[in-house]
Amino acid sequence: MNSKKTIVVVLGMIVNNKGKILITKRFDPNITKAHMLWDFPGGKNEFGETLEKTLKREILEETGLKVKVQNMFPLSVTKTWKHKDYLQHTIVFCYKCKMIKGKLSTKDPKITEMKWEDINKLSLYKFLPTTNRFIKYLKNISQ
Repeated sequence: MNSKKTIVVVLGMIVNNKGKILITKRFDPNITKAHMLWDFPGGKNEFGETLEKTLKREILEETGLKVKVQNMFPLSVTKTWKHKDYLQHTIVFCYKCKMIKGKLSTKDPKITEMKWEDINKLSLYKFLPTTNRFIKYLKNISQ
């Protein structure tokens, strides 16, 4: 396994008009440490895109929602994932987003479930390790 690559991922903590946060369950059997864990919607930054453009595109694809991208969390998280034939260094950023319009739906085969949840109940779910860092940050600033 000599091949290495770095990708940038951007997540959106989407808040609806009731103050609940959208979480998604990930289906990714190729990465067993991410498979069937919860996450915030988002995805990989493509060449030439701003993080905000990536986030709007990914959220629409994954959830069917249009969002207004607001402020970025003042931290980034990194994680190295082992794939079959390469190592992937992932750098993750997260923005707070406000739902503008749309109805929850997905055509993304990597999303098995979506739900709106209260911030105080997020600890009931098993999240990806990167997302856990953003949730911990959220809890620290909301106390």
